[in-house]
Amino acid sequence: MAKFFLELEENDSRFNYLKDVSFYKAIDYGDLVILLIGRGDKLKITSELIDMIKETYEIDNIILVENSKKPRPVVESLIYPSKLISLNEIFLATGDIEFKAVIRKEDQDQIPFTKEELEELIFELTNQTTRIEFQ
Repeated sequence: MAKFFLELEENDSRFNYLKDVSFYKAIDYGDLVILLIGRGDKLKITSELIDMIKETYEIDNIILVENSKKPRPVVESLIYPSKLISLNEIFLATGDIEFKAVIRKEDQDQIPFTKEELEELIFELTNQTTRIEFQ
């Protein structure tokens, strides 16, 4: 996908702004793709570009996630439009830190991931262990 962005930037003047956008990786979940982009780059990505990516790669849905080591913005992006109720930091006896993200139980069906998939994705994107709880 990085090659796709480079080709667009070089060959189509409408996408010159892509030279200022950081692209880290894409995670494929079937008909859904998560794009990990630089901080602040979410506002730069246009709907025209999203539509072009969907058409080129035959994707139904794209989730933009800004690169962060903190789990809050990542969780919020992955569950949007659902809301994160709370994010608690848990200090373990081993000295490690984990997080517990609490999401409304009513929103569980709207989120395109299972609890386990969310936990794995958050870890892959932030390198932070985050437990998901629906209340």
